[in-house]
Amino acid sequence: MSALVLIRQLLQHAAWANEKVLDALRRAGGEHPEAWREYAHVLGAEEVWLSRLEGREKRVGVWPTFTADEAERFGRTLAAEYEALLVRMQEEDLERAVSYVTTDGRSFTSAVSDILVHIALHGQYHRGKINLLCVRVTTNQVLPTSSPLSAERQRQSRRPDLARCYSTSCGDAKIARAWSIARTRASTSLSSL
Repeated sequence: MSALVLIRQLLQHAAWANEKVLDALRRAGGEHPEAWREYAHVLGAEEVWLSRLEGREKRVGVWPTFTADEAERFGRTLAAEYEALLVRMQEEDLERAVSYVTTDGRSFTSAVSDILVHIALHGQYHRGKINLLCVRVTTNQVLPTSSPLSAERQRQSRRPDLARCYSTSCGDAKIARAWSIARTRASTSLSSL
């Protein structure tokens, strides 16, 4: 599996997981203002990074405020734009250097591949944080499990709530396979230390 395919799958999973989080937050109503703030941050950060990758002005900052409907529209727009970006990319594009200035004014240059992996991992971190915030308020897990392995397990058990993910955006068991490969490589790397 190429790096580009793996990154594309990670970002497709992130888009799917973002939708799941939004659905769960909508069902919870206004109980979780901190969780909504974190969710908006995921979208804001994805936009800021996309603007850097595309060399354009950002539409929102890293901590935007959205209504639920605005978040849904913006999230779908971002998912489509990331998908379009990845469809246009070739494997060698992953090594292209992108220079940018952070929100606190520092200049950096990073490879496209590093940026795209960061986007996927950043979102996963904040979705976990959202779940923790929701648990603290309600003492119940509000959000569905949204890891790639959990998604694959649900698909295998034929849970209808995940069937759409694999038929329209995530690509069957490839995500779980990619995570398995990554885990094996990480384990091999750590054992050589």
